[in-house]
Amino acid sequence: MAESANPFGVDYEDHPIFGIGYQFFPYSIGSVKLGLEAGLAGRFGGNANAEIWGGVVGRYDAIEIANTIRIIPSFTFGLSHVTETMDGREKNNEDARKGNASTLFYLGPELSFSAVSRPELEVFWRLHHRSGAWGTLGDMHGGSNANVVGVRYNF
Repeated sequence: MAESANPFGVDYEDHPIFGIGYQFFPYSIGSVKLGLEAGLAGRFGGNANAEIWGGVVGRYDAIEIANTIRIIPSFTFGLSHVTETMDGREKNNEDARKGNASTLFYLGPELSFSAVSRPELEVFWRLHHRSGAWGTLGDMHGGSNANVVGVRYNF
């Protein structure tokens, strides 16, 4: 996961992912928001398959630079399920462990950016990480990582 956190130094596989997600924040403590996230994605390249994930999410909404740009760090923790293991690193990890990478833990550290004048519109970078957490799920240690960029509109 740490190696993939550098979006410029990673040896990427040719497996694009396209998805949609929804976040809901019913709780807040000052500038910290706590809520839930759910998402659905298509994973392509080689053997196309689908992924669904969900979990709890926390975000911090109080970083502003020069009253112009907002930086919003957040973190999602939950579960991810795929319809088929992706060829490449994910399948190799599954074969090496004789495990099952269908359902794994999901971690999503993220940085979002918006203009102070338009806080409802954000662009974001997220490390989309699936892991068995040292054999806890599916007898898997590693799963897969994806560096994801996107646009979010907050209603």
